[in-house]
Amino acid sequence: MMEPRGSALTIVTHLSWQQLLGLLLLPIALWLLWQLWVVAALLLLALIVAVGLNPAVAWVETRGVSRVSAVLGLYALILVMTRERASHCKAPPNLVLTILSVLDSISPRGG
Repeated sequence: MMEPRGSALTIVTHLSWQQLLGLLLLPIALWLLWQLWVVAALLLLALIVAVGLNPAVAWVETRGVSRVSAVLGLYALILVMTRERASHCKAPPNLVLTILSVLDSISPRGG
């Protein structure tokens, strides 16, 4: 049997409006993600820090300290530890230098 003429050359696609909209919005979404990758990275870092601090915060909470005080105290402890560690480095990174200058402006370091 012979096939109808032109059937091998005809390709019919049916796209719904939702699929067409999705195809049009995909490049825009990828561009936005590329533009906001720094924000996304900071959010991921914040999530990692929050999950990492949660056991210590929960332990301090069991000692009768409020959650806010526990978090602020742990952040202060981390900053102090970073400051002490950075003071022994030959060339600390800019972020550590910034933190050190802020801490020095708040309270002078005792000798």
